[in-house]
Amino acid sequence: RMNPRWVKIYDVSDAGPKAKRSINGVIFDNEYLLQYTRLKHAEDLFFLGTWHSHPSGSSLYPSGTDKSTMVMLSIYQEYGYYPVFIITKWENQTFYLEIYELNHHHEIVSREFISF
Repeated sequence: RMNPRWVKIYDVSDAGPKAKRSINGVIFDNEYLLQYTRLKHAEDLFFLGTWHSHPSGSSLYPSGTDKSTMVMLSIYQEYGYYPVFIITKWENQTFYLEIYELNHHHEIVSREFISF
């Protein structure tokens, strides 16, 4: 559930059974994620977005694979809002977090950078 000041998260999904994981990253199982989000919509829940981490020493900016996943997941959202995509990393004893959103042209339009 969500209103302008808060979000309540009811469920979290894995990357999917056919996701490809390596030391350098993960490629989401997009078919699974689409099926999962459709199932949750049927339960009157909605897709908020995704999050994953990047390795230390790398950029928090979305890779080509990240952007492809962001576009694919955004296309299937029919509820008047755009999902958020969060990328994190742990580096030099600091946790970094960047939040991204796509516009209707599938361009990255907002970024929020947080470290603690």
